[in-house]
Amino acid sequence: MAVIRQSDALRLAEEAIALDLGDLKRQGDALVGHARERAAAIVAEANAERERIMRGIEQDAHREGMARGTKDGLEAGRKQGHEAALRERKQQLEAIEKGWLQALTQFEQLRATMLQQSREDVLELAVMLAQRVVRRQFEVDPTLVNEQLEACLRAVVKPTSLLITIAQADEAVVRAALPAILSRVGSSHSVTLNVDVSAEPGTCIARSAGGGMIDASVETQLTRIVESLVPDRKAGAS
Repeated sequence: MAVIRQSDALRLAEEAIALDLGDLKRQGDALVGHARERAAAIVAEANAERERIMRGIEQDAHREGMARGTKDGLEAGRKQGHEAALRERKQQLEAIEKGWLQALTQFEQLRATMLQQSREDVLELAVMLAQRVVRRQFEVDPTLVNEQLEACLRAVVKPTSLLITIAQADEAVVRAALPAILSRVGSSHSVTLNVDVSAEPGTCIARSAGGGMIDASVETQLTRIVESLVPDRKAGAS
């Protein structure tokens, strides 16, 4: 068995203490480093968790905002669409109403024109029929012209020279009746007959020496009636 000297023991003790202190320092440094690393990891994890939580909050807020915005947007869209539809419908109704009013106005104007035209056409037809009836009467009773002649002579108040135009068809009847007619009206007129071969039966036009004229022809009287009832229109000829 080896014997350890005292000096060696002291040296070994010192080395052991130094070794122990070095180990402790290294161990302490290692613990501190590990603690720092762990603390950094914890901080990093905490920061990561914070970021995750914040992102979650932001995402939730975004989704909620989007949902609320979509709801508000849909509501606003529905409201805007409803208002736009009302405006468009109102414009359509106004256009339809305007069209109806214009059509009604045109119809009223056309109706008044048609009624007036109908009245004029009926009157003209009546006059045309009257002309035919009168002409037929003159054909059946040629002496009717004497009534026209007498009326014409009575219309001349002052004694004068008269040139009376008659139709050729009425000449014989008028010449035969003229003396009696002058006697009935008490006329002192000087009467000369002018036979117009183109005149219609019933023609009786008296012209005085002074330039006056009285037209007692049946055609003329009918024409005057039509012109008085319907201005700018004359009796039609058949």
